[in-house]
Amino acid sequence: MLPAPLRGAATLLAVLALAALLTTVRHNASAYLTGVWDTGSQTLVYGRIHQMEQGQHAPGGFLGVYTDDWSDDTNRALFRDDTPTDAAAFHPYTHQSGLQGWLFGRVNRLLRHRLPDGLAREAALYWLNSTLFYAAELLVALAVWEEFGPLAAAFGFASVLLAPWLQRGMKDLYWCLWTWLLPLLAALWLCHCTRVRGKTPRGCWPLVAAACMVRCMCGFEFITTFLILCEIPLCYAAAKAYFVRRDPHGALVWLGRTVGAGVSALGGVAAALALWFSQEWLCFGSAADAWQNMTRAVTDRVSLTDGAVRDVGEIRKYGVPTWCRGATPKTGKCRIEAMEINGPVVLAGIQINPGDLIIADDSGICAVPPQHAAYVLKKCQEILPDEEVMRELIERDAPISEIKKLFRKRYTDDDNPNTQK
Repeated sequence: MLPAPLRGAATLLAVLALAALLTTVRHNASAYLTGVWDTGSQTLVYGRIHQMEQGQHAPGGFLGVYTDDWSDDTNRALFRDDTPTDAAAFHPYTHQSGLQGWLFGRVNRLLRHRLPDGLAREAALYWLNSTLFYAAELLVALAVWEEFGPLAAAFGFASVLLAPWLQRGMKDLYWCLWTWLLPLLAALWLCHCTRVRGKTPRGCWPLVAAACMVRCMCGFEFITTFLILCEIPLCYAAAKAYFVRRDPHGALVWLGRTVGAGVSALGGVAAALALWFSQEWLCFGSAADAWQNMTRAVTDRVSLTDGAVRDVGEIRKYGVPTWCRGATPKTGKCRIEAMEINGPVVLAGIQINPGDLIIADDSGICAVPPQHAAYVLKKCQEILPDEEVMRELIERDAPISEIKKLFRKRYTDDDNPNTQK
């Protein structure tokens, strides 16, 4: 019988081989055969890969784009065609560390020696991302097999193979779904080592922290999801000790380990925040500007919907800017389905596209396509002085005839395409 380290290495190699086979057989590396999930967010990764491809650098090492529109697929074309670009045209996306962009950028530079074609390198990156996701899911399935048997493991893994959402999303270079499973895998390893050795090795706690840190460096979205994932195996072990083995003391020990895992996970999050702050400092040049941008990234969230919302009291309590048609007591659970992320939507009969500039206040909402933003800004700056004069006239009860002159001036501007001549 092989020693435990060799068995572990052989198991890992077998998992990677099977994951690679599944990716190849199920065509998960092809955006044309298995589809894509979120093309808009991926442009940030393509921009960063292309920046590294061109040998360019920007303070902070963030994701970013070379276009005015964050979701412009031109960035993908720049990467695939290896188009020369101006370093000054790069717009950094500073709302996260962007570890996945650096990782795929490094891999892409290695692939260039064997795959000069950009489309082939894109497929290779998709293949790598999908293989890592399958490998992570297979490791989870092995843990389920060990605890609940092969049928439960097969059923769980089949749900991954048959889920259209996962089949499209596993290749996504921005979301990197395999990183979502890292905290769960770290917790499963902690439980395995604890059962084998009778106590938790000290190295397991930093492993949980590192798993959460890596995930956060790829994005803080849905942070509670992977924080919960790293607690599930330990909570299960505590429940099993109490209800199955009738061991209250053992259950308390496992509950203590859940606290340790939680502290480790939060430590990983804190480390990711610290690294993000250091990147912001490098990018903006001062700690004050770095802190301001970080807080804006967290707090500047707006909700727009063509329907109704619930929990109005909580929305007002936490100050979440929300525009809707009304209120409802109904929940959206099991009643709505996400059909597309970062795609065009229609609100009140107006199509809103990714990258549109949204301006909203108590009177209503305005959507400005990015190609018209400069013109709209110019006209607003021209109108503003007259607006200030009109406000002063109204406050001192000036006659309407005096105010009307300024009002009519706005609608007789020769630059206004709607002026009647």
